[in-house]
Amino acid sequence: MLGDSFCDHRQIQFVIKQDKRPPNRRRNIKNTNWNTYEEELGSKVGLWFGNITTPADIDRELAKVNSPIITSFETACPERKVSGRQQIPWWNHELKVLRQTANKAFHTAYKSRSPDVWDKHRAARKAFK
Repeated sequence: MLGDSFCDHRQIQFVIKQDKRPPNRRRNIKNTNWNTYEEELGSKVGLWFGNITTPADIDRELAKVNSPIITSFETACPERKVSGRQQIPWWNHELKVLRQTANKAFHTAYKSRSPDVWDKHRAARKAFK
């Protein structure tokens, strides 16, 4: 789209569209169901009987142990979609207002250098803490 401008050249306007990003998927290790993990791992891994004579045998046996561990963990701790913004659960509007009040009281006290204004600042800071 062309339009008039105050320079010697014509203004060119354009819009860039961006594809929607794929959702982030992560595992929350804190929410792992360890009972499920133990049950899954117990059902997949049994007693071990075998001879290890070559390095290929070691790799094969490690694969037999690693895959049940990984699949059991994936079952007990599934991936979940992570939202873009993480909010702090304890922060609320009241704390925000108290913080702003304490900051404003500090700047006012710093500019005035009056002892009674500093006392107001201390009281506001104490209320925020």
